[in-house]
Amino acid sequence: MAGRKPKPTKLKILQGNPGKRKIPPNEPKPATKMPKCPPHLDKMARKEWRRFSPTLARLGLITEVDGSAFAAYCDQFSRWIQINHDLKNQMEDLQAERENLITAGDPESLKRLARLPASAILVHDYTIDENGIEHLKISQNPLVVMARQTLQQIRAFCTEFGMTPSSRGRIQVNPAEDESAEEAFLKVVK
Repeated sequence: MAGRKPKPTKLKILQGNPGKRKIPPNEPKPATKMPKCPPHLDKMARKEWRRFSPTLARLGLITEVDGSAFAAYCDQFSRWIQINHDLKNQMEDLQAERENLITAGDPESLKRLARLPASAILVHDYTIDENGIEHLKISQNPLVVMARQTLQQIRAFCTEFGMTPSSRGRIQVNPAEDESAEEAFLKVVK
C-alpha cells in the first residue's frame, strides 16, 4: 500500500499523540526488554549497540522483536566508519604521493603530479584514444557514494528509533518514567 508508513505507537505516545488520532487497541505489544547483541556484529557495531541500547531500552523504544532492525543500524554505522577510514587512508596516500612527486621534481614526475586529483573525493581516469589524444574523466570516488548511501540508511534507522534531532524533538518523556525505582523509593522515604 502506498503512502506514509505509520509511526510506531510508542513514539506517538511519547510525542503526546499530536494528531489526536486513535491509538490502535489491538496492536501487538512486545515486551520492552532489550534483545541480546547478535554475535555476527563486528567490534565497532557491538560498541554502537552498547552505546545506544540502554537508552533506547530505558525509553521503551526497543523491544525484544526489534533486535534485527537495531543490529542492522549498528552494522550500517560500523560500515560507515570503515568507509570513512578507508577514504582518509586514500587521502593520506594521495598526499604522500604528491609530496614524493614534488620532491622528485623531474618532468615526468611533474606531469604525473598534474594528473593527480586534488583530493580523494574525486577520481581521475586518464585514457588515450586510438588517435593518441589524452582524455580526462573525473568522477566521484566510489567510497564517497558508498558513504552517502550508508548514511542515508543510518538516518532511516535512526528515525525509526527516535534517534534524530527532529524525531527526538517530538518526543515527550514523563520525568517519572525517567527515574529509577531506587530514586522513586528515596522520594517516598524523604
